[in-house]
Amino acid sequence: MEKENFLVNLAAGGISGIVAKTMGAPIERVKLLIQTQAINKNLVYIYKNPIDCVIRLYREEGILSFWRGNLANLYRFIPSQALNFALKDKFKALLLGPQSSHSNHFIVVAGNLIASGAAGGTALTITYPFDVARTRLAVDVGGGGSKVGRLYFGTVDCLLQLFRQEGLRGVYNGFAVSLFGAVMFRALFMGGYDITKYALDLQNKSILWRVVSAQVVTTVIGTACYPLDSVKRRLMIQTAGNKVQESSSTLYKNGWDCFVRIAREEGVVRGLFAGLSVNLVRGLSGPLLLVGYDELKRVIEVL
Repeated sequence: MEKENFLVNLAAGGISGIVAKTMGAPIERVKLLIQTQAINKNLVYIYKNPIDCVIRLYREEGILSFWRGNLANLYRFIPSQALNFALKDKFKALLLGPQSSHSNHFIVVAGNLIASGAAGGTALTITYPFDVARTRLAVDVGGGGSKVGRLYFGTVDCLLQLFRQEGLRGVYNGFAVSLFGAVMFRALFMGGYDITKYALDLQNKSILWRVVSAQVVTTVIGTACYPLDSVKRRLMIQTAGNKVQESSSTLYKNGWDCFVRIAREEGVVRGLFAGLSVNLVRGLSGPLLLVGYDELKRVIEVL
């Protein structure tokens, strides 16, 4: 029975992840371009706003370009989300046992947060290179924004080039910041949704209630953790001699140096929160993922 529950969690998390991430791929690429354009030396102009980015990307690369890097994202996201959901329940069972056996609400809350954070960190370690490839493919727009002159032909080519040039450091650049951010985000994101379900008894309420609750959790946690994502993305694309990052004088020493320099040189709002508005729109796929996981889990359990 325990093995069956694990497989149900794995399947539900994977399927809901494919749908949600593919739907949000165009918005994600726009966010990444705006978020990293300050150090993307391959861009000959700066996007004024998200609408300007969408229009130029469509004119110069076509409609399918909005999904550039999505395959790498699915390579990362499918096992990452499946492992996040499945391992979270595993860790939660180890820490808490049957949730109903605890009358202490603090123990339940702490157990949910720790289990979600541990699941997120484990999944990230396994899938991180695909996240690096996804980011580099998204910001690799070619000379002047056209398809001509792109550095990478696809996910495999991107990872091979990085590994040949820098070894494991290339495919795990920014990992420390990502691990810290993932553990914190997953603990608050998934743990927060579980706590909300537990506190408001959402299991016995309509899907609309669950979607709204999940949206609130997604928006609040996503905004709070966004500066860490900005730092992570900058570290992912910076490489001495790389086409995306040409000037060695702008290379960041580490995550803290990156954070401080962005805040000092570009400002907190324009630097650390660049692309936040796009991210909030992208966050609409978060509730679909969380609620979709719950619904798919019910269907698979019936089957």
